[in-house]
Amino acid sequence: MTSIGIGIDIPKFGSGFFKPPSSLSPSDAAILAIGSLRFWGQSDNPANTIDSSGTPSYSQWADKSGLTHNVAQSTKALQPQQVAAVQNGYPGLFFDGTMYLDFVSGALDICRNVTGYSAFFVVVPTLPPAGTGTVYQCSANGAAGSNRIANYIANTGAQGIAVRRADGDSQSNRSGGTLVTATPYILSYIYDIPSQSCYLYANDTLMTSLEGSFGSAGAATSDTDSARASIGALNAGSFYRGYILEASIHAKVVTAGERASVVSALNGKYLIY
Repeated sequence: MTSIGIGIDIPKFGSGFFKPPSSLSPSDAAILAIGSLRFWGQSDNPANTIDSSGTPSYSQWADKSGLTHNVAQSTKALQPQQVAAVQNGYPGLFFDGTMYLDFVSGALDICRNVTGYSAFFVVVPTLPPAGTGTVYQCSANGAAGSNRIANYIANTGAQGIAVRRADGDSQSNRSGGTLVTATPYILSYIYDIPSQSCYLYANDTLMTSLEGSFGSAGAATSDTDSARASIGALNAGSFYRGYILEASIHAKVVTAGERASVVSALNGKYLIY
């Protein structure tokens, strides 16, 4: 608490982010209460940079965490489009299956030297063109202390959901559940690195999980690519297709109560279900 000298204590929130409590929405308050923010983007943030030439698009999605971990795209054709009133009056970033945003700075800070991650995404997916559609991925080279994380929506006939987490050359994939196209969801990804466990929730319902082992499978060399962190793409063959309205990435493993609090507050904001 910080005293301003007249007997009033004002709380501080997050790493460099502060708003008076009276101005915080319930969803903002819930996300800030979790803490350990590495990225926080909202589609209607006035600090976003919109390229208004042709179809309006996001050249930069501003980070509200206070760490300046903005994501950006300099090529107009690859910028997610700005679409008004996607859900409950809020705009969305539309990714068409070729578009993505890269972290401008501090990419390794997003990925490295943590014991777990939690990420929340408000999305409205549309059917990916082929292969997989990546909502969020985080990778670093195979050096000690690095890890690679990818969360994606897979198109295998039905639109399933999957999670992947790899450390060095070890990888694991889990898929389960089905997402309905053109339907809004709050996706929650939780990775507990020491216990080698990961969980994926849609609207706070567990869809798939892996507990106790990340194992080793697949092409190991794919897990040692150069440092990168992106939203909307994993690689040239794995793009997300659909809308994203809000995203927050936290360098901690949230509790069940924290997860439920954030999901409930985001649902109150966007009226997802």
